[in-house]
Amino acid sequence: MYIALPFLLLSAVTWEHPAGMITDATLAEVRQKVETQAWARDLFDGRERNARKWVELDITELRRIFPRVGGNVYHNFSCPKDRVRLTFDIFNPDRFTCDTCGTEYGPHTDAGIYPPEDRYHGDDALKAGYVFHNALSQYAVDMGMVGRVTGDSAMKARLIDILLLYAEVLPTLPLRVPVDINQDSPMHRQYNRILTYHREGDNTILYNLAQAYELVRDHMTEEQRGLVERNVIQRLLDDIMLEPIYLYDHNNVYQWHRTVVQAALALERDRSHRLVLWLWRLQPRKSQPEHRSMNRDPGDPLQSGRRVLGTGLGLPPVPRATPLRVRRAVP
Repeated sequence: MYIALPFLLLSAVTWEHPAGMITDATLAEVRQKVETQAWARDLFDGRERNARKWVELDITELRRIFPRVGGNVYHNFSCPKDRVRLTFDIFNPDRFTCDTCGTEYGPHTDAGIYPPEDRYHGDDALKAGYVFHNALSQYAVDMGMVGRVTGDSAMKARLIDILLLYAEVLPTLPLRVPVDINQDSPMHRQYNRILTYHREGDNTILYNLAQAYELVRDHMTEEQRGLVERNVIQRLLDDIMLEPIYLYDHNNVYQWHRTVVQAALALERDRSHRLVLWLWRLQPRKSQPEHRSMNRDPGDPLQSGRRVLGTGLGLPPVPRATPLRVRRAVP
């Protein structure tokens, strides 16, 4: 049976996993298309080849290259001379090259875009931290998808290694609150961050990691699941995403909405009144955002926000924001 999420969250629930953007139905359709359509097979093979590089990476090297400081804004990851973005090799995140002038830079180069007192200032080590986490979290989803579709146990095991590494590192990273933002402003919390430069960046990483976790959670021990849920998903959801009243009107507001839903499903939050208030913005009408991203055409897959192995591999369009419908198992 299908029921609206507000009622689901406030009643007894039997949870089905994987939940959220990728379900068993999604995986079945991916398998069917990979088996019957050449374009899908080519796309899947490319994702599998890239994911395989992480399986083949020695765990010691994985731990070495994993950033242990919060990142900063990605567009400052640029050449101080030419102002073009530097090349980034996620497996060699210590040296960066400008394709225009050929100069190679170390991890503490300041591109000079922002002055030191600006909240977006940072050397390339900080900027590369965002690029690293953004890329790795997307690879994590691919590893989970490939592991589920093919049954590759090594792929699943490496994904678990990565999730546990996030669970180890995230508790050591502080919540960074910009000192130049008025804390009395009703919208100041969007500037808080842990892994990147802004909620805008952290939310994408949470979205990806929550999806990846859903795809591999049934291969983890209870202790491992607890670590990932508490230290990664719950930390980012509570410290970065949730607010009692949501006032924003940004062109990417749908991304924040989908992230909260995906993370809540991964945590099985069935009685979170605060979450319901955030999702459905139960405040006076005049304070609710009126933005095109919240009123997208449900028949247009390009506006659906679903992007896992391409829009054509089994991802139906997202319905309108209210009510969101999720599946509940019948006892």
